[in-house]
Amino acid sequence: AFLVLILVHIITFGLTDYTSAAEAADAVVVLGAKVNPDGSLSAALEDRMATGVRLMGEGRAKYLILSGGVEPDGLSESQAMEKYAIDHDVSRDVIIRDEEGMNTQASARNCGAFARANGFRKLLIVSQYYHNARVKLMFEREFSPCFTVPAQYRRLAREPYFVFRETFAFIGYLFRPGS
Repeated sequence: AFLVLILVHIITFGLTDYTSAAEAADAVVVLGAKVNPDGSLSAALEDRMATGVRLMGEGRAKYLILSGGVEPDGLSESQAMEKYAIDHDVSRDVIIRDEEGMNTQASARNCGAFARANGFRKLLIVSQYYHNARVKLMFEREFSPCFTVPAQYRRLAREPYFVFRETFAFIGYLFRPGS
C-alpha cells in the first residue's frame, strides 16, 4: 500500500503544473538528459527544452538555467541545450549553463548555490512528470522555494521503467537525512 501511495503521489504531483504559483520567478531551470551521439537532444531533453523555452517566451522568468553534465563521450548536455534555446529565440544573455549538473542532486546543489549567491527567490524547474516529486524535495533542501513544471508530454519508450525507478528513488531520498 505504501508503494502505491508513493506512486500515486509521484504521478499526481508530477502532472501538476505549478507555473502560476511562481509569479515572477527569477529563473527557469531545465534539467539535463541524454544527448544523442550526433549532438541532437533525446526526446526527453527536447521536451524539457521546449517547455523551458515556452516559459521564457511567456515571460515567466528573467534567466534560463541549463543544468546538465558532460557525457562520457564528451558531449555537453548544457551546451546542446543552449544551442536549442538560441535556435528557438532565447537570448544568449539570459542563459546560464551548469555543466556540473551530472545528476539531479548535483543540479539541485549547483542551482541552489547560484540562486542564493545571486539573490534569487523563486525557481521554476522543468523535468518529466515522474521526476518532479523528487526534484521538488532535492531543490527545496538546497534552495527554497521552487516550483515544478512538467515537460511537454510525449510517451517515452522506457516510461514504465522511469516511473518504477522514480518510485524507489523518491522513497530513498525522502528518508535520507539532510542534503
